[in-house]
Amino acid sequence: MSNHGYAHSDMLAELRMLETVRQMLDRDVLETYPLLTELLEVREEPSLVIDLVTSDLRQRLAQSGWRGQYVETPYVFTHGRVFIRETSTQHGRKLRVDALLRAEPSLPIAVVQTIHAGQAREDVIRRLTEYAHYRLAVPFAYLPEEDGTIQEFDWTATDSPVHAVLTQLPARDALWNRWAEEWGVLKVGTVSFGVYQQFENKALPAALEPRPEYEVHSGDFLMSRANTTNLVGVCALVKQTRPKLMLSDKIFRFVFR
Repeated sequence: MSNHGYAHSDMLAELRMLETVRQMLDRDVLETYPLLTELLEVREEPSLVIDLVTSDLRQRLAQSGWRGQYVETPYVFTHGRVFIRETSTQHGRKLRVDALLRAEPSLPIAVVQTIHAGQAREDVIRRLTEYAHYRLAVPFAYLPEEDGTIQEFDWTATDSPVHAVLTQLPARDALWNRWAEEWGVLKVGTVSFGVYQQFENKALPAALEPRPEYEVHSGDFLMSRANTTNLVGVCALVKQTRPKLMLSDKIFRFVFR
């Protein structure tokens, strides 16, 4: 905060990332002082603005073949943090993206976010990549630009997104093929929260040959054998998975007979 009572816009954008704060000390401060949290929150956009944005985006997505059960616009993935006060409870800002794209009806694969009026581009990109990778665990994120180009962020090969500029949004089959064509090795984070997270994988090094006998399939029951003390033994059932994902030496697979 400056001597004139104004905050630098970049710093304010960082402070407003309330839902993605990972430092426990920062979380304690925000939860102890709800009025500070409320002051920093980005206000909800009017529903009319959201409807106009999603209507235009829906048409653009349809041009690339994204329709019906494979698109959800907008997509709200949390209704906001609950603040308990003396005599009431209050919800914080809803977290949403303009569109969630699905490879299959039950398999999210990408998120799309546009820059709304009054939003800083850098803030939107920061929030888009944060939501895509850490919140929704999808391998792709897209930011349509006013000039017709599309910014792509791709996590299929590395933990850091590979950035590219496209002239059109990839079709569903093309995106699925890009994601599933490479062999990957599951990381221990695949089962850390008791739910199978197939996006928690890393590319199989080019020098190694894939071992199909260790490929994960729907119906597999997995358990971590190496992690922090409180996470060893955490299990997850594989309800659905992409092909070409291999077990690592840190995960057991149980076969019940």
